[in-house]
Amino acid sequence: MSAPASTPPHPSLVEQFGILLRELRQARGLKQWELAKAVHLTHTVISRYENGKLLPPTEEVVRLLDAALEANGRLLEAWDHLNDSPGAKWIQKYFEIESRAVRIRHLEAYVPALLQNDEYTRAMLERGMTFYGGNLEEKVAFRARRREVLRKPNAPEYALVLGEPGLNYLVGSPEVTGRQLMDLLDRMSDTGVNIRILPRDAVFHMNRIGVVTIFDMPNGQTIVYRAAPLTGLFVTEPASVVEYTAFYDQLHKQALAPKASRVLVRKVLEEIARAYRPT
Repeated sequence: MSAPASTPPHPSLVEQFGILLRELRQARGLKQWELAKAVHLTHTVISRYENGKLLPPTEEVVRLLDAALEANGRLLEAWDHLNDSPGAKWIQKYFEIESRAVRIRHLEAYVPALLQNDEYTRAMLERGMTFYGGNLEEKVAFRARRREVLRKPNAPEYALVLGEPGLNYLVGSPEVTGRQLMDLLDRMSDTGVNIRILPRDAVFHMNRIGVVTIFDMPNGQTIVYRAAPLTGLFVTEPASVVEYTAFYDQLHKQALAPKASRVLVRKVLEEIARAYRPT
């Protein structure tokens, strides 16, 4: 598969933010772990920010960092510049494309955000709070708003190929995972929603390209999004788009038909119930 046309991170601004953060911390005589404790993050996260290995956090966390370092807005100013860079805008670009698409085809290892319930979303996001920071309830509410894209009038067609191991991935608790799978079963009967489970023995094919979303836009353009560390990759070059969509179509054909997919989800639900039944 040829290399995708992508929107890469903007390393110079990311590194500049990290250098400034380190200088401000050292000027205050703080260790990384001391700053991390002050803003409810981890030492590892602060280290990765300073080394330019992780995109800076939400505005809320930057404000906490700025206050803890008595930076008088210098970190916020650097963060604003970073958010103006092409690499930092990939998240906004993704949501804007998602909201306008007329068809969404999704290849995922776990239940994707557009099909999650609030309880499952909260449990998923809680795992990353010490790493990414931010306000958990605001994040949960934002994902709830995103889900409306599949409920609105003239909602896009939605197709999902979900790897079978993702059904067994416990999030939060067996009860939380079970309720999410029950919701997934309900969505499998919705008009305009096509959910197929990719059997375990075929999942290794999916690992060749990872998490991929294919958006068909109102103007006829197809945009491929491929998840990647720090930023996502947007593929628009026609030949590469054809390769991605052809690969997705192959996996869609290997996936179980809708009826068989529902049977498998029910089976996993029963297995979870038996395995975690109180004794």
